Amino acid sequence: MFKKISAAIGLSIVVIITVTLYRFGMFKNVDVSEKATPSKIIYGKYFEGDVQSDEFRNIFQEIGRITEAKEVDGKVCGMYFNNPENNKGVIKAFVGIWVADSTFTKKEEYVYYVIPSSEVIEAHLNADFRVATFKCYNAIFEYSEENNIAITEQFFEWFENKEEVYVQVIKL
Repeated sequence: MFKKISAAIGLSIVVIITVTLYRFGMFKNVDVSEKATPSKIIYGKYFEGDVQSDEFRNIFQEIGRITEAKEVDGKVCGMYFNNPENNKGVIKAFVGIWVADSTFTKKEEYVYYVIPSSEVIEAHLNADFRVATFKCYNAIFEYSEENNIAITEQFFEWFENKEEVYVQVIKL
């Protein structure tokens, strides 16, 4: 009897984990392509420091509040100038909102950053942003390696919403 109950509990746990991973998008495939992208205008803040820090997380939360309140129309995004895995967890980034133009009045502490047009590898996934971001970066690294494409450590990611993520890396 105990074995049957243990087996049923074990099976239930496996089903719950599998369903959760499915709902988060863990089993979805990432779309990867190469393309030329136009320049982009980002309204936000520079950050350099620990990628796991509260300060870095707080900038994203602040940007999220601004977009949700419709103070600024655009998409939450980040431009990363290095790979923190290669730099002892330190990231150099510009976090903000991808906007159509720079005609509105800036808030104190916010500036504009222009990303020039470039040739990129782009990854896209409709899934929970926590899973999608991870999978998109891995897909870009795999794609660049499989196709012998040299890439920079400059990444641009944006969120169409909490369940649709794009990541681009500039090609060398």
